[in-house]
Amino acid sequence: MKRIFSIFFISLFSGVFAQTGNDVLRGPQNTLPDGVIDGIVVEDEVPVRSRVEYEYVRLADYAKSWRVYSRIDAREIVNTKLFYPYDNLGDLTIFKVSSEDNPLVEDGYQLKYAIKSNSKDDFWNNKSYRSQITRTFSTGSKGAPLEVFLAESQKSQILMKSGKTFDAWYDSLLNDPNVPRTIDGVADYEQLERMDTAYLRLAWNAAADGTELYDKDIVQPINSQCITAYNIKEDWFFDKERSMLDKRIIAIAPVARIKYDPNDNDPTKDGIEPYDRYRNLISVNKRGELQVYDKGVPIEYTEEFIELELFWLYFPQLRHVLVNYYVYNDQNDAYRMSYDDLFWKRMFSARMYKKTDQYDRSVEDYRYGVDALYEAEKFKETMRTWETDLWNY
Repeated sequence: MKRIFSIFFISLFSGVFAQTGNDVLRGPQNTLPDGVIDGIVVEDEVPVRSRVEYEYVRLADYAKSWRVYSRIDAREIVNTKLFYPYDNLGDLTIFKVSSEDNPLVEDGYQLKYAIKSNSKDDFWNNKSYRSQITRTFSTGSKGAPLEVFLAESQKSQILMKSGKTFDAWYDSLLNDPNVPRTIDGVADYEQLERMDTAYLRLAWNAAADGTELYDKDIVQPINSQCITAYNIKEDWFFDKERSMLDKRIIAIAPVARIKYDPNDNDPTKDGIEPYDRYRNLISVNKRGELQVYDKGVPIEYTEEFIELELFWLYFPQLRHVLVNYYVYNDQNDAYRMSYDDLFWKRMFSARMYKKTDQYDRSVEDYRYGVDALYEAEKFKETMRTWETDLWNY
């Protein structure tokens, strides 16, 4: 099955690109318009399902709890279904990994930095919202410098912002005798459509005095091959009323590869964030090779990288979407299980990388390699021992 956008990214795309007034049915459609039946029988299942609510837990019964963070790795076979979605649609609230004021502190798992939307049409009508959404689940590069070819030398000249006003600068550019002319005597540029006055004004306003004017940024949507894992934040707790140790996912985040330079002593130079996902995210081409974009051109990437979260999603809200998306069943097409069912039944493998800690540390901050795995198993054994001791007391 061809790999397509991961379920979370498709949910986001469909949500922000939703057409006004068009309520598209979610999930696989067996009965289509004009009497078309996609299959042998007419299925009785309602196309749009609602999530099954969690069991209510009273505060008085909330005996003990641990906050646990785990990673669902795409390389494990049992997790394959999570990276090959069956269908698409949805609209969700996205939580950024850090605040605009302090991007170096990534505490997005606390769900504090929501990209707020006032309506379904904000992606089209709100430039600020559209920009934040685009940067969250896209990769790309800075556009190429705007330039003109000189008449005599046939060499290019990059356009620079001077201390003049835009109108004065533009008039001097049009009257520059070194710029070749058309038959009508108008300045002839390398790409005439780029030299539209309104477009040039945008590039001018975006540049600082004495710096180059650049074409618009190159934007490439992230595909599922960029996603290497999902981080989940969950609470493991004991409910006295039901007499059971339960687990509930609070939030989930897709994880991707980000360019990393261990020799860069000042990653914030030139005003660039140290790990700007939009600029530094590593994509994967159809041949499975790592690549990055340089002025819109994909080039092979062979250097070091780290894996970081792209954004967080509130899982109880995500369940409204997951319940209408179906896991591929390689044994029987007549049986469909939703992604919500998959998470509810915990039919995935996850490795704990962080738990409740007074120093807010990840396991790998104080244990390495195999010892980190042992530490995770030690924590699970602690919980099992606590539950056993409770009944033996």
